Amino acid sequence: MTESLDGKEIIKTYQELPIWTGAKILDTYGSKTILDYKGQPLFAELYALRSFKEIGYEGVWADTYRRKYRTELPEKNEAKIELPHFVQKQLDEINPKGKLSGTWDLILWKSQEIRYVELKRRGKDAIRQTQIDFLNRALNYGVPINNFEIYEWKEK
Repeated sequence: MTESLDGKEIIKTYQELPIWTGAKILDTYGSKTILDYKGQPLFAELYALRSFKEIGYEGVWADTYRRKYRTELPEKNEAKIELPHFVQKQLDEINPKGKLSGTWDLILWKSQEIRYVELKRRGKDAIRQTQIDFLNRALNYGVPINNFEIYEWKEK
């Protein structure tokens, strides 16, 4: 499946993800949906990140709301994450002045390949213009179109 963004066909996948029914978490980011990843409460971005790690990718959630990279829920207070040099170099070329605005949710890498994944909740979220702008800057930089994915999800 694909989705057209600004005339470009982007790979699109679809997932049904289980809702967390355990104890409440401390920081819900304004009531984000909490999902159950193998008995662990996670936001959709972190759920997807764990899934990609299972198939050999390393990566981070680019939390543009709080302007930092994450691999854990905010309440875990993880140390500042430094990206590998080759990943940071590409992001510096794509994002002028180091801004995260518009950066796709997940930045993944395996060997020297870098992928970008944007999560969208079915029927609730839509691609924003800043994300299309990020896509276009990355393509102009030379990132292949197949290195982008829209990860659409809904709750089970």
